[in-house]
Amino acid sequence: MPFTIEDFSDLLRLLREHPEWRDQLRQELLPVEVVNLPAQVADLVQAMRELKETTAKLVRADEGLSERVSALEHSHAEAIERLSALEHSH
Repeated sequence: MPFTIEDFSDLLRLLREHPEWRDQLRQELLPVEVVNLPAQVADLVQAMRELKETTAKLVRADEGLSERVSALEHSHAEAIERLSALEHSH
């Protein structure tokens, strides 16, 4: 028996009514690589979130480190000035 337009409309209606059938049909029609794409994309999104969080932490740590280095440079410069002043006073 040939498949008719009415049959196709019925199929679409049935697939809307039974989402589990839609998933089974998808697995039958699509290659496994395509079926697995949503899970892989979700994994990538999660990895990107984690990378973004890690990058933000590294940036904050770098900013703190830069501030400490600047403070050390300033202290070092002051110490050199004091040492130089002491040397000139003797």
